[in-house]
Amino acid sequence: MRYDPVSQTFVEDDYRLQDHLDFKRQHADINYQKLHAQLNEMKDENMYALLTVEEAQYFLKTLCDPNTNQSWKDAMFSCTDPMSSFAGNIVEALAVGRIAMEMRGFGITATEYVGRNGNRYIRLSGYPGIRRYLDATRYLIDNHRILDMGIGTRGIETGIINGARFCIVFSGAYRAVELLLKDEYGLTDFFVNLTMDMAKLAVSVGIAWGAKTVATGAMIVGGSVLFISGLIFVLGLATAYTLYWADKKFKISETIIKNLKTVKVHNSPHHADQFFNTWGRLSRG
Repeated sequence: MRYDPVSQTFVEDDYRLQDHLDFKRQHADINYQKLHAQLNEMKDENMYALLTVEEAQYFLKTLCDPNTNQSWKDAMFSCTDPMSSFAGNIVEALAVGRIAMEMRGFGITATEYVGRNGNRYIRLSGYPGIRRYLDATRYLIDNHRILDMGIGTRGIETGIINGARFCIVFSGAYRAVELLLKDEYGLTDFFVNLTMDMAKLAVSVGIAWGAKTVATGAMIVGGSVLFISGLIFVLGLATAYTLYWADKKFKISETIIKNLKTVKVHNSPHHADQFFNTWGRLSRG
């Protein structure tokens, strides 16, 4: 009797059985060589890894933050936290994408001018046949289609106001979810983070309002609609990223929260007798 590693059993020294096992070994070697050749011939460079549950949990916890001691909720919020700073940019990206789909290039220009009747108009020039939503060549500056697409001075103002309104609602809702679910997250964290979001929003709105002047000048001379929209989007994205980077780099929010939590107010104990004693001394003159 002997132990065979292929069949993993104890077998007798039978030549017919030995030939059968040799055939199985040769067949397994051939299959392995074919599989190896197929893997070498593959053009796709995608790699797959089989992870255990512990390895997957470690990967998810350290995906956005190297702190391995945090819970899965803190790990999730560490990845979603930048959304509160870039919510307005996400909305603006959708608007720019819609303009790009409508204009299909930089060839269509928008010119803002004052008509003979004193009304302000937007004249669209270049390839009118490819447009579906803006199917005319001239619109009033407050036309609902122009405002909806964010073209012209009034359209840019409407876009800034709608974006700021969305950021306020999104930030409040997101911080409320943090307050409900995040570990070791109190009212101090909630109000400081919400205030910082509003401060960042105020700076972004101010810069966007200043960019509106540049966009107006470009539309007076007949600038490309897609170029103007893309320029405002890039400027807003750069502003949001700069504010987010400065907050993380100098730990502004973290420092404010830490200082507020460590402040100890030493109040002397008060008793009702102190009030009556003082009142008695004052009443006697």
